Amino acid sequence: MTRKPITEGRLKPPPISLEQLQILDTIARRGSFASAAKAMGKVPSALSYSVRKLEEDLDVLLFDRRGRVARPTEAAQALLAHASQIFQLTQAMLSQVKDLGEGWESELAIALDGSLRFDDLLPLIKDFESLEVPTHLRIRHEVLEGSWEALAEGRAALAIGMPVDTAQPAMHTAHFEQRSLGNLPWIFCIAPQHPLLKLRKAKTLSWEADLLDACTLIAVADSAQQRLPRDWGVVSHQLRLTVSNAEQKRKAILAGLGVGWLPEPFVRDELKAGALLALSVRPQRQATALRYAWSTRKRGKALQWWLGRLQIPRVRAKLLGAGS
Repeated sequence: MTRKPITEGRLKPPPISLEQLQILDTIARRGSFASAAKAMGKVPSALSYSVRKLEEDLDVLLFDRRGRVARPTEAAQALLAHASQIFQLTQAMLSQVKDLGEGWESELAIALDGSLRFDDLLPLIKDFESLEVPTHLRIRHEVLEGSWEALAEGRAALAIGMPVDTAQPAMHTAHFEQRSLGNLPWIFCIAPQHPLLKLRKAKTLSWEADLLDACTLIAVADSAQQRLPRDWGVVSHQLRLTVSNAEQKRKAILAGLGVGWLPEPFVRDELKAGALLALSVRPQRQATALRYAWSTRKRGKALQWWLGRLQIPRVRAKLLGAGS
């Protein structure tokens, strides 16, 4: 077999088709060109030509044709070692293309408001993943106006848990719909070791008027980038520590760095264990009415699946921390 000269540039390996890999695999498994040809519904000469052409392109011998059995050489064995994986990847690719052609999105971005726990979303994610569809999920955390902004700017197709009292200017268009998720209760929390409790015992502090001014308030930053961010229950002159999510806020309050409102599911265990204390303060924060909203521009099968689940009362209750 004559070795082909390198002319110029880097030598590029010749392309190998899936059909050629299938021919090699079948011959190796069947032990002869004739048996492989019969299994593939071809004539032996067609398989011989394909293998000979590949041997010339690769400049290697792929089968030892001496004797009655066609034995794959080391080169062929090395090539076939990757064939199974290639066949699997090809099948997965073709299945994905077929599914995408049937209405499944290639990606579904979901904005989860920071007032909801990611752990409560996990059962839904697991159920969706069990469908084995080609849609890639992208979960993003947003706070206050951030969820509406992500939805309006197309960074999310579905937003879950936004407060109803946000500005939501984009929701007035015909491109979005929204439904009620339910009400989320809030607890004003303080750590037992916080110095503020000593003031209370000494009766030197009026809880109704002076509590928020007397200590550092832990706040979660609004994730909106284009719209005016906002805070709830924070006055401009008040000392505060701003964090990026409710979990960080919970840990900061547990450490005695400050006080603040937290969604009841986030602190349920700590309140039971006495690691945090609930204070009754004024103004009292009422349970927040939350919504979920989605874009109607591209309503694929993945989005339809999620909307179908969100219509189930127990699913919505679970997202709000019920039963945990």
